[in-house]
Amino acid sequence: MEIGDVDNEPISIYNSNFVCRVFGSSSNQEYTSSINNNVQFIALDNHSETSYNNGVMTDSYGGTNDITISGGDLFCNNQYSNFTLSSPTLSGSYNWSVSNSNLSITSGQTSSTATVKGKSSGGGDVTITGTISNGSCSYSKTKNTWVGPPKSSNIGLGVFQGQGSDYELCAMEYSQLIAATYNNASDPDPPIVGFDWDIYSDPSIVVNYWDNVASIPDYENEGVEVDLSDYYGGEDIDVAIRAYNACTSAYSDWHFQTFSVIDCGSYYYSMSPNPTSDELSIRFLKSDESASSVRSSVSGALTQANIPVLVEIYNSAQTRVLSGNGNVTDGEMKINTSTLKPGSYFVHVLVNGKVDKKHLLIE
Repeated sequence: MEIGDVDNEPISIYNSNFVCRVFGSSSNQEYTSSINNNVQFIALDNHSETSYNNGVMTDSYGGTNDITISGGDLFCNNQYSNFTLSSPTLSGSYNWSVSNSNLSITSGQTSSTATVKGKSSGGGDVTITGTISNGSCSYSKTKNTWVGPPKSSNIGLGVFQGQGSDYELCAMEYSQLIAATYNNASDPDPPIVGFDWDIYSDPSIVVNYWDNVASIPDYENEGVEVDLSDYYGGEDIDVAIRAYNACTSAYSDWHFQTFSVIDCGSYYYSMSPNPTSDELSIRFLKSDESASSVRSSVSGALTQANIPVLVEIYNSAQTRVLSGNGNVTDGEMKINTSTLKPGSYFVHVLVNGKVDKKHLLIE
């Protein structure tokens, strides 16, 4: 049939053990479609035509879609495993090759199944290729895999949540997130199961491990939540992280990143007295007017009129025990705390949907 008439008929012809031949002038799309529909012979009007992959029916044009290669996606150091090349329609001699020394072929070089071994230390990406040859025709299939521990150069870090840029955190911010990613070119991407963290910072900085956010792959401890609400800055935060995979003790080298702690232009308020017994005063300031002032995470709020404020007090069991409403423009809020038992509490100051959290001691 003419190449432009190719639809589903060649598949039926192929499945009935007959040969299908097409001819004529074609576009690249028609040429590719013919091969994907199991056409065995294609005769082009121009016998010297080379624009369609030089006239070669390779895997990129569907000619070897029925060849499969199976084997592991991850090799531990000194681990042996098998790769198998299969095809329901092709037969011939077999040959195997690897792209670098991360893998070595130990047996089965000319068989359909080859046994390979991961190198004794180190490692990285490696491609293994299986080839079936019959006369002058050769058909190959490749598979990417990984050998040994992850690489630290594939680890990325950045601020997932916060007012700073990729490597900046805001001073006096309650909750900010440093998130980790792992970028690997091998298939599947990536062969890791988690991260280890080490934070070098001021003891007043609270760091909590974080995970299970849909927008970041579900690795173990793929982020840390950093509480800078009591930190005025002055020193950077140094973060060290390493990745690990399913192999025993297969850790990457440490990847280091420094995060600057910056003033993100927040407003100020004071909370006094602390400790208290009968009354707590929340006073909003236009600048850092008091040594007891606290920088808020809401930038520029004092330049706006009638900004609502919600103050909530929680006990150590995280149960809300008191609350009060006000406005930034009121200048000050007073909350009666005489009903609270002595102990440690947390004050939440909510402005424009953001919250600052401070410790409060009731005597």
